[in-house]
Amino acid sequence: MYSFRDKSRKNGGAAGPYFPASRFPFHVSRLTFHVSRSFLFLCLLLIFAGSVSAEIETWTVGNEARPWEAWGTMRMMDTRAESGAIQPSAFQPDENIVPTFQWYPKKFPSDPDYRKGDPRAWLAMDGAYSYAWTAVDGDPTTVSTRFLSTVTSRNHSFWTLDFGVPIPACTLVFYPRQEGVDQYENPSVNNFMKGYKISGGLGKDFPVYEKETYAAGYTFGDIIHLEHVLGSTEYNKDSVVRLTFPPEFIRLLRVQNIVDLPFELAEIEVYADGLAATATYTSRLIDLGDLFNFGTSEWSWTKLRRAGDGALVAAPDADVSVQVETRSGSDDSPLVYHKTLDTGGEMVITEEEYYHGGLKPAPISAEDWVAPNQQGSITDDTEHWSFWSLPHTDSGEAVTSPGPRRYFQFRITLKTNEVNELARVDSLSFQISPPLADEVVGEVALLADPAPLNEVAHVAGGERTTFTYDLRATASPGQTGFDGLDLTMPSEVAFGELLMGDPLAALPREEYEVESSGSRLVVRFPSHRITDGTLVRVVFDTSVLVFGTRFVGKVFDTEGDHLAQPIQPGNANEAVSTDKLWVWVTEESLQAGILTMLEVTPVGAITPNGDGINDAARISYTLLQLTGEALVELSIRDLSGRQVRSVYRGRELNGRYDQSDGAYPYKVWDGKDDDGKSVPPGLYLYALSVKTDSETARKVGRIAVVY
Repeated sequence: MYSFRDKSRKNGGAAGPYFPASRFPFHVSRLTFHVSRSFLFLCLLLIFAGSVSAEIETWTVGNEARPWEAWGTMRMMDTRAESGAIQPSAFQPDENIVPTFQWYPKKFPSDPDYRKGDPRAWLAMDGAYSYAWTAVDGDPTTVSTRFLSTVTSRNHSFWTLDFGVPIPACTLVFYPRQEGVDQYENPSVNNFMKGYKISGGLGKDFPVYEKETYAAGYTFGDIIHLEHVLGSTEYNKDSVVRLTFPPEFIRLLRVQNIVDLPFELAEIEVYADGLAATATYTSRLIDLGDLFNFGTSEWSWTKLRRAGDGALVAAPDADVSVQVETRSGSDDSPLVYHKTLDTGGEMVITEEEYYHGGLKPAPISAEDWVAPNQQGSITDDTEHWSFWSLPHTDSGEAVTSPGPRRYFQFRITLKTNEVNELARVDSLSFQISPPLADEVVGEVALLADPAPLNEVAHVAGGERTTFTYDLRATASPGQTGFDGLDLTMPSEVAFGELLMGDPLAALPREEYEVESSGSRLVVRFPSHRITDGTLVRVVFDTSVLVFGTRFVGKVFDTEGDHLAQPIQPGNANEAVSTDKLWVWVTEESLQAGILTMLEVTPVGAITPNGDGINDAARISYTLLQLTGEALVELSIRDLSGRQVRSVYRGRELNGRYDQSDGAYPYKVWDGKDDDGKSVPPGLYLYALSVKTDSETARKVGRIAVVY
């Protein structure tokens, strides 16, 4: 869990320097360690203890050599419930969880350490947000007394707690000081809210800034409560308010005053019963000691359910999941640190200078004065580090972070949709192997336009286009090089030719092998192994279906046990100006919508008489710009609009649906109705609809039936 936030820890003191858990590489519980180079070398030797082969190694965390506690930091994660495993934290209904969180005291923290999802607590009143220290510090004797003076907007002031992730809350308690007197010598115990509204939610309908605040003297009533009102009264007589409800996942809780009478608030307590909905484990920065490529990630895990007596039992049907994200880098920090300057700008400094260079602490809120020589912003290093990958949801998937890289980091997220179900992870492994070359760069362009305007290839969405994929390697002595390419295209691909050399020359077809399956193209050329900077070009046809599409590629060794090496964007061919693996769809194509290039064959009429000629209408089309599956429906109707035949109903992704067999078959109408009877001759309408969460595209056309 987390302790109450104390920013002074950054500047030393008995507790030691403060470092955010997700940013300091050797953070274990409340202790901070510095590891010597000799220890790092020993760890690197242990890394390769479980090798798969002479070249492919396995890096594993969650074993004796690398226990979870020593190799990462956790949020809502527990390593003590089961030895050698991680699982979401369990909450006990008799424990106030508020003091265990590390709170940022405002809604909009400007602290450079703050990251989305960190716990926040804030007070709103007088048209603005303020601090909420006293309500979440775990000390019932501290209180803000401003609400005891004569003010015009006590009504509808509110405190909000954002835990960052959903927790199984079941009880909310709040109260004024229970001992002592206020500044007017009145017993503090009587200064409770005379009317309140308690609300909570997951933040899906979280009010925007403007709707949460108000000018003095004005109120917006119910606008400022969260999705679910948990309790409300205008006639409260209890100094200590305790509101209980069945455990449910709540990320935000709000205590709102609704009666314009003096009050004070000393403490908000929250109790929970069950498992956290989301728990994360973020590894420290991992130094592999040299460049490596990445293979698959695999994990051992169990689905569990908490029984009535609190014991955990196996539950194969539990609604839980494991997600693993990775990122890789070429230097020893994925972050860039800055300090403020006299000019008002910022300058890049080292992490050591940032925390131990004598700089003034960063301002705690946006309203605080920014002075020269302060701690400035902390940003992601996008030059030397990749972004976090898309989540891997199945064990055994290939790592998509670029290689070869020396440094990498991973993040595990455990999720549940039920308060009494959880996922437990015993171990996590990554395949790694030495690189085939120091670097392999590639660039994609149109064959007819190798030097496009603005150095970006643009094509009409869904149209078949001829592309070139140029790549060049930089290798060191002793590296094996590669003799194969594995390219993944945005849609079905048709191979053209393979060329090599400067100038480029086509290789005889018998000197290489081609395997094409759907959108994947694999080319092997064992007699032409690339161990130097020889230029390689693949020519092929495919269609681009999304506005910005990356042509993913990797090289491999057909004879060795090395992992494949990703192709990175770069200048592979001086005659091509893109230096990118991305292709963009033209604006004109975007205006066509998600359903385009619809064709019906034969043109004119069908003659379903069984002679094998024009017996059925075949409908093909292209789906563009989809971010997920869309519901596709094709029906045949008569001229009055009555449905004659439901031809197809299913969910589909981006693609050209025009193949006569395989994954994307034609939609075929054979001239029969839903009862299997031949329809009378005449004109009929086909209706094709594509429905997503945000829009529906429809196209209607005519088909004539002639006997």
